[in-house]
Amino acid sequence: MAALIVGAIAASPVVAYQIAAFLAPALHAHERRAVAVVTPLSLLLFLAGAGFGVLVLVPVALRFLYVFSANIGAEPLARPGDILGFVALTGMMMGLAFQLPLVMGTLSRFGVVSPRRYLRHWRGVIVGTLILAGIVTPDPTVTSQMLVAIPTLGLYALGTGLAFLVARRRGARAHVPAAARRP
Repeated sequence: MAALIVGAIAASPVVAYQIAAFLAPALHAHERRAVAVVTPLSLLLFLAGAGFGVLVLVPVALRFLYVFSANIGAEPLARPGDILGFVALTGMMMGLAFQLPLVMGTLSRFGVVSPRRYLRHWRGVIVGTLILAGIVTPDPTVTSQMLVAIPTLGLYALGTGLAFLVARRRGARAHVPAAARRP
């Protein structure tokens, strides 16, 4: 399982390039420019999320699990493959979670969700994020829950800002006559 996850992470830039190269002939010039901007940004966000998960979350979780087992007199029986799988899965999940601003911006770009709607529901997002962070963290401490929730809420705020920026550019483009738009 760990090898599959690590392989998927390592191959993601090549896969993203191949998908973009396959779709490029079917896209208009402005769509190709958008793909050229979004693809590296997506990869950067994924790597930042994976790095955060592996370098910040995993040490905290493993420290807690080993300290907890020592406190109750138990010997940890985690095999190296189990730990590697946990590290790889955490990195992949945080990498995917860091895609949130791009998803929010895309939904706003296509008019599916308005940026104002993101602002209206911020209270529910905070509660939902705290509940989800409590479920996905492996230990019951508030520290690891906050290590997941705070960056996620920061990404939500970044996504809301990106949604406003995209919607404003979309609105400005909507007022330009179709004949005057650059392809």
